[in-house]
Amino acid sequence: MDRPRVLLVEDDRQLGPLLRDRIEVMGYEVCHVPTAAEALDHDSAHQPDLVVMAVGLGQGIDGIVAAGAIRRARDVPIVFLTMRADAVTLARADLIEDSRCVSKTCSAQELETALAAALHGSTVRRRRVPEHRQG
Repeated sequence: MDRPRVLLVEDDRQLGPLLRDRIEVMGYEVCHVPTAAEALDHDSAHQPDLVVMAVGLGQGIDGIVAAGAIRRARDVPIVFLTMRADAVTLARADLIEDSRCVSKTCSAQELETALAAALHGSTVRRRRVPEHRQG
């Protein structure tokens, strides 16, 4: 069976590669990009199974705006990574369908649980959507 494909969007030069390695050890195939623009391009071209997106991405649009654009284009679960747990940030992230937030300081086990839950929830939801048949 193919490994699930994850698009990791993290602009921190130290944290990005660490997260990429951590997620690969969990059994995922990971592509790491540092900007929202690259995330939008990669998602469109490669359609990963899951997007792991930092909320704060430095210059340009933030991760929540980028995730919203990805979700408008296609049905893919999003896991937000954040250092901000303020009500405004969490409320904005909550507006993105099929998403969840985890702290950037979470344990490897917490991250693994969030990724598995995101993929599982998305798979279950897709099975429940009736197919539209022409006839």
